[in-house]
Amino acid sequence: EPGNVIEFMKHHSDEDVDELKKTYEKMKNHINDNKEFYTADYEFHRIIAKGTKNQLVISINEMLTGVLVTSQELINLKIGPEIGLKYHRDIIRAIDNNDAEMASLLMTRHIEATINCIEEQGKNETQGKAEEACSPQN
Repeated sequence: EPGNVIEFMKHHSDEDVDELKKTYEKMKNHINDNKEFYTADYEFHRIIAKGTKNQLVISINEMLTGVLVTSQELINLKIGPEIGLKYHRDIIRAIDNNDAEMASLLMTRHIEATINCIEEQGKNETQGKAEEACSPQN
């Protein structure tokens, strides 16, 4: 996905960026509705893939839709909306600033923060500790 953001930056249209922003707003407005939130979260990543204008990337994304949507559902149920909201907001800012390197770095950090949170919660479950919501790193 960090590579997709770089390609998105090279080939996107204004409409693609508008779609990203609308999808982010949908996420913000549905933080308490898991289905709407994870669907918008998936949609954010789909728009980036579509905006690469690379048919291979788009086709792979379409083939994996079911897996990706289910994955987003499980991730958002497990860790909540905070990480996605923070990083999606920051990625949009980098796109608005025409900073492909920063957008790619933020996507990498987004993925790392999500993985770290899931791993931490798994450790807590193993140790019998109560689950705590992960907060995004600044």
